[in-house]
Amino acid sequence: MMKIISTPIQYRPALPEDKSGLLLLLREYYQEILSYDLEVLPLQERHSQADQLLERLPLNQLTGNYQYYLAVSGTNYLAFCLLLRRKRFLLGKKIAYIEAAYTVPSLRSRGVMKQLIHFIMSGDDRDADAWQLQVFLRNERAIHFWESLGFRSNSLVMEYSAKGDSSHDTAI
Repeated sequence: MMKIISTPIQYRPALPEDKSGLLLLLREYYQEILSYDLEVLPLQERHSQADQLLERLPLNQLTGNYQYYLAVSGTNYLAFCLLLRRKRFLLGKKIAYIEAAYTVPSLRSRGVMKQLIHFIMSGDDRDADAWQLQVFLRNERAIHFWESLGFRSNSLVMEYSAKGDSSHDTAI
């Protein structure tokens, strides 16, 4: 446990009773991630996307492939990470894919996400052959963070937009 705010921070898998706290983090995550995508959506639509993600991957019906992890201090939800476990068909590798990760802005650069990732990597997924994630090229702070943990870019995902913008380029 780490103490940054008034109570110690717990790093743990999400539980069904965490739904409302996780939903608040997911809504903030969508608001921020869309700013990197240069897509401005009304608040209600951003909230709707967060609600849909939680409906698709509900806390009480997660398969063995998906798991939410949280950093929580008392009743405050500080960060989340959504992990997807999958096996690469052709290579037979066991991949742990970080589908989404978010820390509340006031606690960034304070070690919260780093500790959450270390917690996850030392748990059930410690035997993964590789860890992967995608980061928007425009999100230089996130790229620097993941590189500080040892992640390296090994490919570039490119998307063609009929509107002619390149806002969807993502480094992996």
